[in-house]
Amino acid sequence: MPSRLLPLILITTPLLRGSVQPWAVTAIEMAALAAVALAALQAWRARQWGLPAIPLGRPLLAMGALVLVAALFSVDRLASAWAVLQAGSVMVVYLLALDAAQTRRGHLRLAYLLIAMGGLLAILGLAARFDFSPLPYWRWLGFTPQPQRISATFGNPDHLAGYLAMVLPVGLGLLLTGITRGRRALLIALSLLIAVTLILTLSRGGWVASTVSLALLVLILLASRRFRRKRVLLLTVAGVLFTFFVALASTPAVERFLTVHDENQVSTLGGRIPIWKATMELIAARPWLGSGPGTYPLALTPFHPPSPDTRYFHAHNDYLHFISEVGALFVPLTLWLIASLFRRATSKLDHLSRQVRGVTLGALCGIVALLIHSVVDFNLHIPANAILLAALAALAAGPPPKSDKKPPPEVRPLVTGSANPARIGT
Repeated sequence: MPSRLLPLILITTPLLRGSVQPWAVTAIEMAALAAVALAALQAWRARQWGLPAIPLGRPLLAMGALVLVAALFSVDRLASAWAVLQAGSVMVVYLLALDAAQTRRGHLRLAYLLIAMGGLLAILGLAARFDFSPLPYWRWLGFTPQPQRISATFGNPDHLAGYLAMVLPVGLGLLLTGITRGRRALLIALSLLIAVTLILTLSRGGWVASTVSLALLVLILLASRRFRRKRVLLLTVAGVLFTFFVALASTPAVERFLTVHDENQVSTLGGRIPIWKATMELIAARPWLGSGPGTYPLALTPFHPPSPDTRYFHAHNDYLHFISEVGALFVPLTLWLIASLFRRATSKLDHLSRQVRGVTLGALCGIVALLIHSVVDFNLHIPANAILLAALAALAAGPPPKSDKKPPPEVRPLVTGSANPARIGT
């Protein structure tokens, strides 16, 4: 089954420094290619050549067509070809996640895998913060961790915060499913651990994104009559938010907030404004098809803000970045995609299954966290985070999983000869 490659991809991509290095990207593309080859072989053996209905298929197909057309008119077609391959790999992961979540067991295993990876990254990040690095390999290629900030296996604490903000609601959503007390206690512990690590990344964008997503989760819980056992989850969310506010009162967190408008640092809001203005100028110069996927660093050169020691490879705003590369049509297509995803996800929040409701709610709030964080960062250009988003989209927008139990064998009436069973005994 091609979907058996999915756990390997989800486990390795965040551990390999977010898979931002070219060799890691190549490994992802090879895994995606292997999955496509296995799927084609499976279809050939089963003589099934028709394409199945894919959730969000129409907006994704339209987005893919836009990317391909923009690549044809790119200022650097080779760079655009590589970008198209990377986007295709993320799409393959989305299809693999849909396939893996077809059954209730696979659906639940995928959700548990995501929260487990969040817990593992939190443990590694806290260990490195206290000078204990069991896996120091992510410090290759000149990577040095920022003092007082946790980045775990990622090269940037903000990108770790983006990952953790996505998986935190998944763990909380699992509390709404029918689980044992032991698993409930473990999920609560993992959620609090992830929340503490998220705070210690000192990522202001991650803080805001996570707070808004958790607030949305609470609002949906309070407004819905379908969800039961709300008390445990609400108490856990209250504990997470209380931990947030306590940590935000610490000296490092206060200093991070006080420097939000510092124009001398790229990591602050004030430092991002010049690059946003330059990106807007690039968009105005090529409004319809953009400069081509993957060409942002090259195309920005004539508009680059004056900086003797800094070169921007990303706009620090995924929306502006993608508009500059593929054109203004990206905006309506993105709104169509998000609206379709929300429509499918919210319809599942009334499902009879507690598992479907809980996992869908967690995945949806995790997606909301990334959508908010992408306003001030470039998480979608971190392969590990983009792949996690694809898995969450499959959990949120995919069809409700089927039962793992095999249907009982068909019972046929014992009839001899050509008698009509409806007339027997008359």
